[in-house]
Amino acid sequence: MGVAGGVCVWVQSALSDFTNEGDHGLQWPVFKWAGGANDAYFARMSTNQISVYDASTMLLLDKKSLKLEGVRDFEWSPTDNILSVYQPEIGNQPARISLIAIPSRCGRSLTRLPVRVS
Repeated sequence: MGVAGGVCVWVQSALSDFTNEGDHGLQWPVFKWAGGANDAYFARMSTNQISVYDASTMLLLDKKSLKLEGVRDFEWSPTDNILSVYQPEIGNQPARISLIAIPSRCGRSLTRLPVRVS
């Protein structure tokens, strides 16, 4: 990685550096940027986890990913550094949507989705 005129340039890096074996391919977009005013974070999803990176250093936040069993999708708040995470029903545990503040990793709320029985 090199720096030219205050702009970060990735010289020898590939998306494969950010994927784990066993991922079900890449979901586009690979990285999603935080919606806060300063775009301080970006994240990517892989099997059972979301990895959040500090945009200023390009390093994994707190050197660990968020472990989330069965995570299927996530989005950033358009105005704050808050992740909205969707986890489908697994066994007897109902589907849920969680809001997670970044960088504190505190859960803001938890919504369990009702299960329809036909």
